[in-house]
Amino acid sequence: MNQLDIESRVKELVAEILEISPDELIYDNVLFTEQYGADSITGIEILAALESEFGIQIPENFITEMNSLSTINNLMSKLIKQA
Repeated sequence: MNQLDIESRVKELVAEILEISPDELIYDNVLFTEQYGADSITGIEILAALESEFGIQIPENFITEMNSLSTINNLMSKLIKQA
């Protein structure tokens, strides 16, 4: 799986959980704002979806770091390469 595939799938998963179109997600915008309506429960849902989709274990502290699509993509790329 290359970087573009990872980014595309992450964007689709996050958009699905936020119940918005992937086109509405802006790469560097903070997810946990009123714009997207995400909260800590949403963060857990995103974390679980990423683990399931990519078949990897994600450290619990990841949830505090995943504040934007950009950050999630970077962290997922690192974790997938390590797996």
